[in-house]
Amino acid sequence: SITYASEKAIESYFHIFYLLCIACKDPDIVIFSNELLVNFEEGKIDKDHSNLGLFLIATLFSDVDTSPKIIQNLITKAITRNTIRILEKHPELAYIKLTAVSDYRLKKTFEAPKTSYRILMVLHIFRRTAIGTPKKSIQQLRDNAFAR
Repeated sequence: SITYASEKAIESYFHIFYLLCIACKDPDIVIFSNELLVNFEEGKIDKDHSNLGLFLIATLFSDVDTSPKIIQNLITKAITRNTIRILEKHPELAYIKLTAVSDYRLKKTFEAPKTSYRILMVLHIFRRTAIGTPKKSIQQLRDNAFAR
């Protein structure tokens, strides 16, 4: 429901804010975020660090620029992870049609994982709004969050 989603969004915002406060004191968070994104950009994903949300949050704390390759990898990962869920809901999509393009398949493929795409969009907008241009330092992000 919308109430549940709103509660989760607010809870997540406070988690990010808390991490931001810790990251100002502990450079290991920035170092970890940098390593995570560099490895992700190169396609090296550790099974222990395969959570899509982890990469999105790492873009907030990292000194590494969010390159088009990182964004492409995030979208590819979201689509790939959703494939199993889509096929469970719509097993008919697993069968290859003789036509080059199936309007039905395209429609169902993009309708099924709306939640994942919405999360990507919200986090992208949040990240872009929080970080700004030029990119703010961790301390500036924390101070701006306190000012609100």
